[in-house]
This record gives sequence, structure tokens and C-alpha cells, in this order.
Amino acid sequence: MDINLEKEYILTENLVSKKTIIAPTFTNEILSRPDIKLFLTSLITEINNEKCSREFIMEKMKSAKESDSQQVEII
Repeated sequence: MDINLEKEYILTENLVSKKTIIAPTFTNEILSRPDIKLFLTSLITEINNEKCSREFIMEKMKSAKESDSQQVEII
């Protein structure tokens, strides 16, 4: 899977905590792919909540790949 995420998010400041957070600015390319949108939304949330680890990212990527291959098999 090769997706350019250059215009899919911005860094901004949380108004309450004043911490830098990631805000999604998903383009139609991401919005048209619910599985990718869900994956990225989940990942951004975990990063913003400072609960994201390398293991979490790897597990999410593995899960996304399995989901993608299951969809191919269904088709």
C-alpha cells in the first residue's frame, strides 16, 4: 500500500491544553476509502492522546493489510 499523506493532516495547537496535535484534513482520496480513513483517524487519535507506540502502529498496519486482503478475496 502506497499512499501520499502530504495533504491529509496539519499540525495545530489544542486550544485548551496548548499542546501540538494532529488534525485530519482528509482529501477525497482518503474519504473515498473508509478502511484507510478509519485507520488514519484511529492512529491520529492515539498519537494525540500520547498512547501511541511502535507496537500499536505495527498492529494497526497488520490489521489494515489483513482487512485489505479479505476485501480482495470477497471480490
